Amino acid sequence: MSEAAKVPPRARPGYNRDNAFFRDGLKEGKFLIQRCVGCQTLRQPPRAMCPKCHSFEWDVVEASGMGTIYSYATHHHPPLPGIEMPARIVLVELDEGVRAVGNLVDATDADMKIGNRVTFTVRRYPNGDDTDYPQWKPEQAA
Repeated sequence: MSEAAKVPPRARPGYNRDNAFFRDGLKEGKFLIQRCVGCQTLRQPPRAMCPKCHSFEWDVVEASGMGTIYSYATHHHPPLPGIEMPARIVLVELDEGVRAVGNLVDATDADMKIGNRVTFTVRRYPNGDDTDYPQWKPEQAA
């Protein structure tokens, strides 16, 4: 049995008409942000209605992929299927002003400091359909 076959599959994220653009953008290596057509408010995570003006009309902008660690946590237990432990989880404030969560990869514990610059990357994990996940890595590792 190969090593890949021994790794349990990672949970598959939700996919619906409000976030399909985001999931599809990851396949192209892009971090896409939903924007309200009415008031131009950016919103992440994607949702059906603008929290500011309550419009249902939206379009999409591509983020620069750069941001700053706003908060972080290290997940040790319980083990999660398909996720290397300990998992370095960061809340990143993108340069565009919205925040996003993901794993900090290609990093050490010393890289997990509030205010450190990170850059967006995409990792594909086997889970039956090889889903792409947004991840972050230290800016100097980019």
